[in-house]
Amino acid sequence: MREMFLRAILTVDETMNMVTMILSIVSGILAIVAEFRIRSRRNKKSWVVKLIIIVSIIVVTCTVVRKNITQVPDIVGKTYSDACNTLSNNDLSYNLVLDNGIYVMEQDPVAGTIVEKNSRVELVTEPIGNNAEVKRIWEESLNVSYGNVAVTFKDTNIILEDAGKTVQCYGNVLKDYTVKKAYLLEKTVGVEYHDYILQDNVMIFKNIPQGIPFQLIVLLEGYEEASTEVTISSQNMEGGTYHFTWAMMSD
Repeated sequence: MREMFLRAILTVDETMNMVTMILSIVSGILAIVAEFRIRSRRNKKSWVVKLIIIVSIIVVTCTVVRKNITQVPDIVGKTYSDACNTLSNNDLSYNLVLDNGIYVMEQDPVAGTIVEKNSRVELVTEPIGNNAEVKRIWEESLNVSYGNVAVTFKDTNIILEDAGKTVQCYGNVLKDYTVKKAYLLEKTVGVEYHDYILQDNVMIFKNIPQGIPFQLIVLLEGYEEASTEVTISSQNMEGGTYHFTWAMMSD
């Protein structure tokens, strides 16, 4: 019942509510003056005057209540930054419960709940890579071509580098290895690509946007976790695929 009452109050436009309150106060004052005049003449109470006074009190009470409550907006799917702005615009505070991503996946209280202003909304975020719809929108906004990334692993401690880049690594090509973790991460917005196939001992990620710098993170069983920068383009692809060999260090 209380929830229905508060929701009904919120449906009234705040400006209209304020105008109604002012009119009600004026009506109430006039009603009180009229009441005294009537009682002085007849020594009776007018039910019309009483009704005006009661309505005025109700309107004033509703207006005061309206100014102190708000409805929690729907912020699931928004970026954490946009969600915070939306909550602030609705006179609500916020608290990040689990900081593991960019997009809001859960909120407490849920959207539509009537709360007092300045109440706190708990937020849970997760990476964009775990949200297929947001990831799709991000990809559409890029307006770029796509390519594949193919990685061959070598078990080695001998790596030749030039300006921090691997130019050659010596050792045996890894075969029949176990992958514990592997994904491409775009760090600016947090997009992740986890889908890959293993074909002839080669790890292949398909349909990766060109010209976007990714961090490739890989953890093979028995080896140290490794990461490297990967950006594919028409210059480093052959047949639509960027091939490179990567040295893995034994754990």
